[in-house]
Amino acid sequence: MDRTPRSFAWFLVAVVAAAVGLCSTVTAHDRGDGTPDATPVLLGAGRLSPPEGAADQDASGSVHFKQRGERNAIHVDVRGLEPGATYDVQVTSGDKTEKIGSITTHDGTPPPPRCFKAKLTVPADGGDPADGGDGNEGDPGDDGSDGADGGGGFHGDGGPRGYALFHLNQERTQLRYWIAARGLGGVASATLKIGDAAIALDAEELTGSIDVTEEQVAALAAGTASVSVVGAGEGAVEISGPLEICFAESRERRAARRAGRGTLRIDTARGDTLPLGAQTVANLVGATFSVLDAAGGVVLSGSVAELLEGGFHRDGGDGRDPPGADEPCEADLARPDPAVDPDATGEVEIEGEELEVEVWRLAPFTSYDVVLIEPGEGGGAATIGQVKTGWSGGANQEFVAKEGVPLPFGKTKISD
Repeated sequence: MDRTPRSFAWFLVAVVAAAVGLCSTVTAHDRGDGTPDATPVLLGAGRLSPPEGAADQDASGSVHFKQRGERNAIHVDVRGLEPGATYDVQVTSGDKTEKIGSITTHDGTPPPPRCFKAKLTVPADGGDPADGGDGNEGDPGDDGSDGADGGGGFHGDGGPRGYALFHLNQERTQLRYWIAARGLGGVASATLKIGDAAIALDAEELTGSIDVTEEQVAALAAGTASVSVVGAGEGAVEISGPLEICFAESRERRAARRAGRGTLRIDTARGDTLPLGAQTVANLVGATFSVLDAAGGVVLSGSVAELLEGGFHRDGGDGRDPPGADEPCEADLARPDPAVDPDATGEVEIEGEELEVEVWRLAPFTSYDVVLIEPGEGGGAATIGQVKTGWSGGANQEFVAKEGVPLPFGKTKISD
């Protein structure tokens, strides 16, 4: 099909706006009859700062209140603390103090991978591709580079070759795959090898999904799986290659940035109780929130000074937010209906002052606009940059707020 940059720009308009809406408090939900179903939201935020003399003066954080109807939520975010350490969080008002939970900071380890790729070539020595004999030099970069110097694309002459992309669902129980191959005179068979298991894939469509076990998912992450495709042409040429983690370098960088960060969430919509007997977060305005280390020392503290009406928040229909709201700044990208590209997929994440977009299964060596839509009626659209796919049709791009560079919609921070 025709996968043009402009057409996919509007695909991203839909999916990025929908995903970022999970982080936004200024969205509206259509009841289905054309009228908005919106509930006013009261919002408040305060900075958490290290006390004078604290060992780590670079630590920082924030506390956020949200009240929408009967729902009340508190989010305590910290950063710059010791990676992998656990901190207690307490709130004090007058002569009353209550521990409300604890935060274990990110230790800097990347989360379990969900995306895997394989470059398929004719094995140089006929060995098992999982042992490294796949001629995988010159693989296009994880950063979306075009790989033109590596001789890995589908352009030009290069003999039989191909590419495979695998993506786990969120439950990590199903593996979706997409394979492209050329120079084989058709495909007779396609196989995924995980440990001792050889799983037959759809050789006609070269796309589909399979159920996987925890052991098989672990083998994928360990790099012990491989893919082979046998041609239907003369000589039954086979191409194969080991599965590798997508965007491995960017995953390491992102995990390193998360080290020392953490969040505590209290939400009455999931059955949590507000501290100090408060009926709403309004009763906690002015209370001091403190983050304590293992020795009981205060490393951060602060309060919320006031609540303001902050717009509207999407209602999931049962008084709760849509699925995924407990992790409001990460979301899978979804295709519109009808889809411009029926097999495109991706993820979007907002972390602090950084927005990252990852996309897969697009046209190789192609640039696509990334467009945001301002939430609310009559919201504008703004192109914030581009992603350029590599040989695999995948790319990831981080958009970072820079001092002095204006952001769309008059915002001063990406987190806004």
